[in-house]
Amino acid sequence: IYYNTKNFNKSIQYYQEALTIRKSLKNRFIIAETSISLGRALTQTGRLDEAYGYLDEGLALAEDNQTKEIEEKAYLYFSEYYEKRKNSDKALFYYKKYALINDSLYNSEINKQSSLLQSKYQEGKIIAQNRENQALKKTQDLQENSYKKQRVISLL
Repeated sequence: IYYNTKNFNKSIQYYQEALTIRKSLKNRFIIAETSISLGRALTQTGRLDEAYGYLDEGLALAEDNQTKEIEEKAYLYFSEYYEKRKNSDKALFYYKKYALINDSLYNSEINKQSSLLQSKYQEGKIIAQNRENQALKKTQDLQENSYKKQRVISLL
C-alpha cells in the first residue's frame, strides 16, 4: 500500500522488516519476491547501489527456483532500475526479457484456460449423454411394463 501511494521510504521500511522475517522462514519464493520489491522501492528513491543488490538477489533466487512470475517482475524492475541509471540499452534488454516471459506466461494461461474449457465441455457432453441414457432407460422400462401388462391382459 505504501509503495502504491508513493510513500517509498515507509514501503522500504516494511519491505526490510518483511525480508528479515521471511529469511528466517527460509522460503526462497517469498524472499525473492520481497527482495525485488524492496529493490524496486529503493530504485524509486534513487538509492540505486542498494537497489541493485536486492534486485540481483531476488532474480537469482527466482531463476534458481524456476519461478517465472517472479523472474518476470525482476526483469521489469531491472528495466526501471536501468532507466534511472540512464542506461537505455540495458533497460531495453531487461524489458525485452520481461516481455518474453510475460508473453510466455500469457500463452501458458490461455492454453490452461482453453484446456479447462475443453474439459468442461467434454464433461457437459458426458453429463448430457448420461441424462439422455437415463431418459431412454425410463422409456424402455415404461414400454416393458406396458408390454407386460398387455401380455397379462392377453393371457387373461
